Amino acid sequence: MKAGTSALVRGIANHDSVFRAEGKEVHYFDRHYHKGIDWYESRFDKRGRATAFGEGTPYLGNEVAMGRLLEDLPDTKLIAILRQPADRAYSHYWHNRRRGREDLSFPDAMEAEKDRTAPGDTIFDYKKLGLYSGQLTQIKESRPAEQMLVLFNEDLKHEREATLRAAWEFVGVDPDQGRLEVPGRSGTKRFWRSAKNRVKGRTDDRSYPPMDPTERASLTEEFALDIQALQELVGRDLGDWLR
Repeated sequence: MKAGTSALVRGIANHDSVFRAEGKEVHYFDRHYHKGIDWYESRFDKRGRATAFGEGTPYLGNEVAMGRLLEDLPDTKLIAILRQPADRAYSHYWHNRRRGREDLSFPDAMEAEKDRTAPGDTIFDYKKLGLYSGQLTQIKESRPAEQMLVLFNEDLKHEREATLRAAWEFVGVDPDQGRLEVPGRSGTKRFWRSAKNRVKGRTDDRSYPPMDPTERASLTEEFALDIQALQELVGRDLGDWLR
């Protein structure tokens, strides 16, 4: 969540052999699990001749949803996209502020998190969702390595072609047939998003003030051990995340 999932999903789906479920986020394994696996599978009925199909719900960090997914879909390939965890937490905080869910200051929200966390509900898990090493270990312990791809937000921004090609190769489609531009939301989707926001009395302005550097440094320090563990897990130098 808040790590570039939307842009990544639009990019991966910008390929004739890839089908994504309508609406991007199906939320079957957290919100709609009671509807049954047939309902979930029906989300892909319109895939036609697509050889790869999927969706982009951010289940990572939700132990209940991931437990269900890992049990019910043992052969499914999984992609995670990660962002520097202090930046992700701050973006998550402002996401909640825009939707009227959060009235605490950012420091107070970080402090209050331990009293607001509930199993299967990640709405206030600002810091918990950034503890990636444990989340990925849960997957790696139940899946072979070839079923999991870990990507990074900064790579999607600055190395888009290489990132999308890696994703296409991972899901088994010809990367040379993909379109490298990441399409924006359609005019229709923007219209309905704007209308829904008006009805709910919330803003669609996604800008927010920069994080206080001292707060960012302190929060990054809290994540330091997990970032170091993540480096070992994925074999990537994440020194930039620690600075």
